[in-house]
Amino acid sequence: MTSRRDFIRTIVLGTGAIYTVALGACERPRPSASQQRRSPSLRTSAQRFRDAHAYVRDHGAAASITVRRNSDVVVVGGGLSGLAATHLLRAEGRHVALIENEPRIGGAAVSEQVAGIPTSLGSVYFVERSALILDLMRSASVTDVVCPTDGYMLNGTLHANIWRDADIVRFATSEQDRSAMRRFRDDLLAMSDTDLPSYPLPATIPAKWAAYDAMSGADFLATYNSPLLSTVLDAYARSSMGAGIDTVNAYCLLNFYASEFDLTETVERYTFEGGMGGLTRGLANVMRDSVHTNEVVIRVENTRTGVRVLSVDANGAVIETTAARAIVATQKFMAPFLIPDLSAAQRDAMRGLSYAPYATIHLHSTRPLVDASTIDTWYLPTSRLFSDVINPQAVWKGGTDGYVCSIYAPMPRDARSTLQDDASFAAHVADVVRAFLEHVDDATAESVTEIYAWAWGHSLVIPTRGSHNGPAQLASAPQGNIFFANTDNDVSPAVESALASATTAVEGTLRSLAHSTGRTTA
Repeated sequence: MTSRRDFIRTIVLGTGAIYTVALGACERPRPSASQQRRSPSLRTSAQRFRDAHAYVRDHGAAASITVRRNSDVVVVGGGLSGLAATHLLRAEGRHVALIENEPRIGGAAVSEQVAGIPTSLGSVYFVERSALILDLMRSASVTDVVCPTDGYMLNGTLHANIWRDADIVRFATSEQDRSAMRRFRDDLLAMSDTDLPSYPLPATIPAKWAAYDAMSGADFLATYNSPLLSTVLDAYARSSMGAGIDTVNAYCLLNFYASEFDLTETVERYTFEGGMGGLTRGLANVMRDSVHTNEVVIRVENTRTGVRVLSVDANGAVIETTAARAIVATQKFMAPFLIPDLSAAQRDAMRGLSYAPYATIHLHSTRPLVDASTIDTWYLPTSRLFSDVINPQAVWKGGTDGYVCSIYAPMPRDARSTLQDDASFAAHVADVVRAFLEHVDDATAESVTEIYAWAWGHSLVIPTRGSHNGPAQLASAPQGNIFFANTDNDVSPAVESALASATTAVEGTLRSLAHSTGRTTA
């Protein structure tokens, strides 16, 4: 364990701001020449929340329209769901305009080169090799790789697997915890398709699933009476769903974790070099003639003949896009600000959804900070500051310049303002790094040469109790010529949910277009 000696390191924020850090303290000095030379490879564009806040949240006035364009369908939001919708529409011969606020496409599925290693800044893996994702991979000319196993660091001891019988004996020291872990594993594996909650959400969920939606993960796990099991699942929920087991519903927890049991040392999970950003980057390149980045959408409205979308680019120019239909593939909390003719009930359902602020923090070091054979290491008992640490080199086959690992640091919902202030965020990053480095010795801690932090203001929709039985369905219902996509259609922050919602939105759009022209669809 580190002796907590002071060591000075550099933090490079997503805004490009540079801080030096001594343990938990931070200040903003003038960058030295050496820092200026070293930083560019780690810089990335800032999230454009200030423009969105100014025009959308705070109702700032935009200038007169200066650019007009037309399209068959306009897609608002360039995350995986918006990209998938654009891909499917283009395959049907439709002209699509995809509008994205950020300077690059991908949403939460973006990556960055950290010390020459493709590193995910958000979404890392998927579990279902569906026909659609295989089609997207072909279009993007990328190949997936099987994820290595996870690791569990419990009280300083690394366990490469915890769910086989022999592993449970080594991992859990009490018979109470051992018995509970076996029962929980066996109960989930024994669930039939009708028992295990699933996605996409149907219009009306069965009574058994509704019961899971109504209870928290903690309520469900209470029947097993195992502190260790609850600790494992709480860390998983915080990382994957943005909140702990006392907040997330049992519906999502059971569905997600049913695919996580590693009984063969090959979990059925897949990724790309750089996480899901390896896919979205390829898709953005293929569809670049449809993509318009650096435009914050400020209005989406139904018209007599279709839709009208207003957006503002980085220079303040106002663009009007008219189309027959729109797919809004952004998170639902934004829609009430954008769409004037939502019903009060749908607006309330959208505003009732919760989203987690999040940070991912990427350390470059000259010594390895995590086990080389695992892709994800969970640190137990859990810290309030971080949940797990990703090793991007577990799926990287290229050369290396040292070592990189990514700390996943979900934050309380009331801490979102921390991400909007550079000094506050830098101080928080330093606290997270300090907490993580308590797990390594002094020499390894001091081998950290640079820290790159990325802030996600609303990265994950939180599957709260009751969200799946009415609110999700109402929030995602089409509104006139406007259809909705995003993981929050199902209140389920997963790649599979993003793709399913895109498919549903495209199918509805195509049916609507066929109906308006009198054509039939297959």
